[in-house]
Amino acid sequence: MLFSIGSVARAQAFELLVLMHDSGRVERYDLKTGKHVGTLISGLPASNAILFDADGRLLISTGKPNEMGSVLRYTLKGGVETLIDVPEGYGGRLHRATGMAWYQGDLLVASQNDGKVKRYAYPSGEWLDDVALATPGGMTQIAVHHGELYVTDYQAQAIRRTGKFDGSMSQVWAQKESQHPWGLVFDAQGSIFWSTSANRIVKTVGSETMEWAGAGGGIVTALGLAIGPDGLLYCASWQGAVTVWATDEVNPGEALRTIAGPEVKGPISFAFSDRELRDECVYRLSAALEQTPGKVAFFESQIRPLLQARCMECHDQETHEGGLRLDTPAGWELGGDTGRAIEPGRPEESLLYRAVVYLDKDLKMPPEGQLS
Repeated sequence: MLFSIGSVARAQAFELLVLMHDSGRVERYDLKTGKHVGTLISGLPASNAILFDADGRLLISTGKPNEMGSVLRYTLKGGVETLIDVPEGYGGRLHRATGMAWYQGDLLVASQNDGKVKRYAYPSGEWLDDVALATPGGMTQIAVHHGELYVTDYQAQAIRRTGKFDGSMSQVWAQKESQHPWGLVFDAQGSIFWSTSANRIVKTVGSETMEWAGAGGGIVTALGLAIGPDGLLYCASWQGAVTVWATDEVNPGEALRTIAGPEVKGPISFAFSDRELRDECVYRLSAALEQTPGKVAFFESQIRPLLQARCMECHDQETHEGGLRLDTPAGWELGGDTGRAIEPGRPEESLLYRAVVYLDKDLKMPPEGQLS
């Protein structure tokens, strides 16, 4: 069983996972005691949110302000692959990926710099549509509750809401004077907790918004909120520590618990797991995988036309023979029935390379003749 932002249940032996923006790590903690028990992933680029899928794979949104973004996926085998990284000029390009949420089995991702919430098919990562608008540069966390999308809009000093999912501007739903929102999460009763630029957590029930935590200190730039399987409210202070608060009564003083060890460096997002987790995975993006204008131009002029002419008839969204799709980046990395199609940074070891140069007598693609 896995829980990500906004989930509530009772369970035992859970671990708290904390994404550390500044160190590029996902740290592990015993949920009951708050003791640091290890590192799950290290070496990440600037990352903003984590979210489990139904199969236990951890999604990681990335990107810096005013730069592009992507979504990575930590696999059950203990590696990290790219799920979404759309080239410049194509629909679905992420302009710093921040908050993530699930909607009807699809993945919603906040593209902060252009103020759009984008929808992707899952698990393929194929872009479907832009479903909502907010102020460019303002979105941090998003949530779906009872079929409606809620967005923190820092620039507008508001929580926005929409049920249309048609790409239009979402409407202002809640505000607190002179306080800009960052994180948000729903509890099981449908109340919403949200963190603000005043270093407070507030709670909105219906039309009433009240201060809930932070008056006694302990909150500094609270970018992420989550409710754990223990029913408590977890707050990630980017310029401070992880603090834990009650959800059933106002917190007038200090936090119930504070996690502030030397490994706490820019906490920004949470997830919870009761699965047995693997040893530390070190993520390394080799120079061979970094996008440059020259590489994009080469792909568009030399590779994409060849794919369209010789490969897509059998390996697109509709056909995907052998379980292989070549119309999305995730399809290349996931591969098909015979395994991973590519080995990033090691093309000579990739099944796709061996197939197209006819190195394997039993795996020749395209079968009607070698590419030239």
